[in-house]
Amino acid sequence: MADVSDHDAATLVALETAVEALPPLTRVVFLLHRVDDLSYDAIARRLSIGVPVVESGVADALYRLCCTLDGDTAERAMPEALADAHALLSRRYRRYCEDKLRALDITAPVPWNDGEDDDVAVTRAMLQSMVRAVLQAFILNQFENLNCVQIAERTGTCRWIVRGRMLRGMRRIARRPMSFERWLRDIRAADCDHSRSYRVTVANDRF
Repeated sequence: MADVSDHDAATLVALETAVEALPPLTRVVFLLHRVDDLSYDAIARRLSIGVPVVESGVADALYRLCCTLDGDTAERAMPEALADAHALLSRRYRRYCEDKLRALDITAPVPWNDGEDDDVAVTRAMLQSMVRAVLQAFILNQFENLNCVQIAERTGTCRWIVRGRMLRGMRRIARRPMSFERWLRDIRAADCDHSRSYRVTVANDRF
């Protein structure tokens, strides 16, 4: 029984790893269908995509999962309909991010790069908007794992000043836009944060 249990646990870990490796839209469609138990029609309405695109997403997920679990590499490209839907949703997501950043008084254009995760571009924009001293304390704390005492010693600053800068940086980052995947899963709530003009722009994109 122990061997069976160990085997099941290993299979579960392998499956979880394979799911994490799926492209974002493919993964969200798959999880909404298989974990949240939503119908194809319900997923299509939530994401504002066609039912055939949802079907394509589930099929693509199963293909990629099977390849990964079999030790193979998924060689085929994302189906065209799914890729088109991803591109449309990505444009909507980027407008959502720009709206959220403007609400934080970050008006500099976001340097979007199709070869880079959009979350990286958002994080870079937020870091670049921080006051230099706040950015320094935040980076030393978050990326070098230094505490306020160590940062104060390194920078020759009072601890309470460092602590305040760290908190300012963390509070600012906490207000960042949702990740693309979280936005996809909660797309209706995200849309409620936008202006009417934004929603009109999205509607025009769809037609």
